[in-house]
Order: sequence, then C-alpha cells, then structure tokens
Amino acid sequence: MLFGSLFFWVFVLVSVLFSYAGIGILPDWTYYLGLSTSILGSVIWFWGHRTLGRYYSQAVVIYEGHQLVERGPYRFVRHPSYTGLLLVYLGIGLAAQSWAGEIVTLLGPLLFATYRIPLEEQYIAYSRRVKRLIPFIY
Repeated sequence: MLFGSLFFWVFVLVSVLFSYAGIGILPDWTYYLGLSTSILGSVIWFWGHRTLGRYYSQAVVIYEGHQLVERGPYRFVRHPSYTGLLLVYLGIGLAAQSWAGEIVTLLGPLLFATYRIPLEEQYIAYSRRVKRLIPFIY
C-alpha cells in the first residue's frame, strides 16, 4: 500500500515540477476548476467507500456472505472509487496548471485502474447493466 501511495505522489510531483518549469502552462482559472474537480472526486470516492461499508478493502477480496452492492454510486458506475480517484488526479493536474503535467498526473491512476478493474469484474450481468466509470457512457 505504501508503494502505491508513493507511486501516485511521484506523478503529482512531476506534474507540479512541469508547472514550475513552465511546460504546457494552462490559464489561471484551471486552478479553480482543478480544485473543484478534486473535491468532487473525493466525494465520489468517499461515497463509494461508505456504501461498501465493511466490504471495502484495498485488496481484491470477496468476503464470506458478500453480496453485490447496487445502491448508492454503484447504481451508476461499477467502480465509483476509481471514478473518484481519476477525478481527484485530473483535478490535481488542472490545479498545477500544466497540460503536460496533467498527462503525467493521470498516468498513474489510469494504469492502476486498467490493472485492477479486470480483476474486480466478476459479475457479468451487473457489468452489462451498469457502466464502468462514467454514468450512461462508459
């Protein structure tokens, strides 16, 4: 878990360094958009976490007696935690005000979600009914 956190923070640090170096500078208003996007992502992540309750785990685990959760944000997307995580890092990149930094910042969570989602998608019927990350689209 510590390695994963460090992994994400390296991407954030590179994004900030790009901004300070003047690489791919974005307008000042993107700071506020980024801050708002990160807050929205945090709320979505927290909502998903709270909805799972005791079934939430950092590891891919199915607990005894576990039932598929289809309430809360899981009505709209199968992976609200990853949707929230992606929005948080999208917001960090925007707040750093560098489009090059944005690309670097999103790289970590995109790689993570690309790896983890297939491991977690074990419910075929649910995955056909509910979108993966973006409600009504994908």
